[in-house]
Amino acid sequence: AVEHTNQDQTVWNGEDGIVHFYQCELPYDVDETFAISNYVGYRVGTDVKRHSAYGLGIYSNFRDFDVEVDTAVIHPEISGIHLRNIFTVK
Repeated sequence: AVEHTNQDQTVWNGEDGIVHFYQCELPYDVDETFAISNYVGYRVGTDVKRHSAYGLGIYSNFRDFDVEVDTAVIHPEISGIHLRNIFTVK
């Protein structure tokens, strides 16, 4: 589990990573700068060619400001990246 870091919560830069179940809550006391900076709950590095993740859950409760992030997960759009059963809750 990762919670409340004021930048990306997890950044995965290694090859052949496999994650089974990941829980993350985005920081609740940030302002819109968090979204503008494109921070996310789970990021797979742009140079990663092979990565698998199953059961990613990213939650948000932005209590102090109206923050709207574009996505909770960012990863390269290539055939070696496999993400399954990802959900977000606001």
